[in-house]
Amino acid sequence: MIVGIVLAAGRSERIGSPKPLLPCGRTNFLGAILDTLAASRVDDVRVILGHAEDEIRRAMGLPDELFRFNPDHGTGMLSSVQCGVRSLPRETRGFLIWPVDHPLVKVETVDLLLEEQSRGDPAVVLPVHRGRRGHPVLFAASLAMELMEAPASEGARAVVRAHDDDRLEVPVDDPGVIADIDTPEAYAAAFGAPAAD
Repeated sequence: MIVGIVLAAGRSERIGSPKPLLPCGRTNFLGAILDTLAASRVDDVRVILGHAEDEIRRAMGLPDELFRFNPDHGTGMLSSVQCGVRSLPRETRGFLIWPVDHPLVKVETVDLLLEEQSRGDPAVVLPVHRGRRGHPVLFAASLAMELMEAPASEGARAVVRAHDDDRLEVPVDDPGVIADIDTPEAYAAAFGAPAAD
C-alpha cells in the first residue's frame, strides 16, 4: 500500500489566506492535489490539518476520515509529517509527503515515482526538474521511525540526506514539482492573477 500524506496545516502567513483553499483551476490547492492522487496509483490518502482546520473541512465537504488534526502544527512542518506517519496502516509499503503549496504536479509524475520505487526499492524517491529537486517525495515505510526521530531544526531533509546512497532522483518533465506557491508573487506567476482574485 502507498499512502499520500498531504501537509496542509500551516498558517499560510506569507500568502495571507489558507493555502489549501486558494483557487487552482476549477478547484483549490487541496482539491487539485486530491484529484491528482485519486487519479494516480496511490492507494490511500491522509490530509494533515492545523491552522484554519474548521474552515478547510467545511469548504472541502469531504469525509472526516480523510483528515488528521495536528495539535502541534505551530511547531513546524515536521510535526505534520510525523502526524501523518503515525496514522499509517501496518500494510504501508511507502508514503508520499506532499506539501499543499505544490498543487500543480501531474498524475504521470506521481505514478512514475511509484513505478521507480517498485523496481529497485530505494529508501527515498524524489522528482527532479531541470536539475532542481522537488515534491512530492516518496519514502519507504522503513523510514517511518527515522522521520519520527528527525531533528526539528532539519525535518525530513535530514532523513533524505542520511540516505544519499539509497536515494533515487527521477528526472521529470513537470515544472509543478518545483512550483512552490507560498507567496502572492509566486501565485501570480503561476496563475496570472492575484491570490485574492
